[in-house]
Amino acid sequence: MATQTVEGSSRSGPRQT
Repeated sequence: MATQTVEGSSRSGPRQT
């Protein structure tokens, strides 16, 4: 579901966690 990716991910918008 929530993967550690940089801002601008094509999953669920910008996610930096």
